[in-house]
Amino acid sequence: MFRSSEHGLMQRHRADDCPIGWEPAPISVQNEICYRKLSDDKYGKGPNLCQNEDPRATMAMPKSDQEIKAVASKVPLGEYAWIGLDDQSQEQHFRFNDDEALVISNYRSSPWDSGSPTDDVNKNCVKVLHKDERSFKFFDENCSVKLPIVCQIDLSYDMISSTNVETISSTFTNAPQSNIATSYGLKETSQSSLVTSYSQLQSASTSSTSVHVPSCCICNHRNASLSSKTDHLINKLRMEKKSLSSYKRTKISAEDDRVTSKYLGWFGGIIVTLLFCFIVFLDVLQILNSSSYFSNLTPK
Repeated sequence: MFRSSEHGLMQRHRADDCPIGWEPAPISVQNEICYRKLSDDKYGKGPNLCQNEDPRATMAMPKSDQEIKAVASKVPLGEYAWIGLDDQSQEQHFRFNDDEALVISNYRSSPWDSGSPTDDVNKNCVKVLHKDERSFKFFDENCSVKLPIVCQIDLSYDMISSTNVETISSTFTNAPQSNIATSYGLKETSQSSLVTSYSQLQSASTSSTSVHVPSCCICNHRNASLSSKTDHLINKLRMEKKSLSSYKRTKISAEDDRVTSKYLGWFGGIIVTLLFCFIVFLDVLQILNSSSYFSNLTPK
């Protein structure tokens, strides 16, 4: 999917469109992520195994409480799974597979089961435990242990710059001529001229010399105004921001499984109900007093 922007085109994928065999993250997870659990294997094989499933895939990297819950829920209660987090580069400095450091403040409380990882130098990789229905924790483990591997695909925005000559040139070069001609209303014979023109633009972008790009094949061709065709394509594929699931998720409160939150909600509900009943009671009492007053005024 595409939508327009000030800087060009954005390619947008949504978690609702996860590949077959992948499951979208719960709505409480703000990011567009798909998950998949693989069979048991060593930690070091995880990245390649995930990419074998999908070139975009990585080992799961839960960076929030809701993401930890989403990942841990892929294994049965009381079992573990590998995630893409380790301190193999520097002891006690845990980093995700995308080289982003583990930030404890991103979580409601410490994600480590005991509050911190162990001091065992032989345990450099991290597994997540589906401890119980409301508890999902990190443990460091020996990387040679075989555990289920949870993979993820982060369906984020892919920026496609409208001024990226290399991308445009590649599009015209690799696509079948009939498709190019059909999409832009051009004859197949003019496609080679377009490729030549964009190839010259690509060469010019990497050198200081100017290149004259013939424009007759674009400007003067019958029914082939490339600019108007591009504008039409952008307008046709434009997406409303408020229709995206990522926007809708910003309007939904994250799930809170804490027992204290549950009791606090019940307590607040009881207080509001009692207050409402008290107000109604005062009104009823006033009505009864008024009716009694008027009845006394009635002559016998």
